[in-house]
Amino acid sequence: MAEVKKPVSRKHRISQQFRNEYTVAYPVIRKSSVDCSHAFCTVCSADINISHGGIVDVKKHVDSTKHASKAKQDEGKKLSDFSIII
Repeated sequence: MAEVKKPVSRKHRISQQFRNEYTVAYPVIRKSSVDCSHAFCTVCSADINISHGGIVDVKKHVDSTKHASKAKQDEGKKLSDFSIII
């Protein structure tokens, strides 16, 4: 008689939600207007899906090349705002 294999049950994942600690750790991150499973980056003006990893997703975005290049562009703009014309 052949054994009948039971289907493997998948682990139920709990969707991560925005926490105020994310803004404390990364000041450029705010709560998104999309929903509670997204964060908003003020540098990139982009909504980040944080439902899978939470703070890990935020860290990945802040460490990304897209964010770094946008931050560098903003830094250049801020420095030129303070220059004094003689």
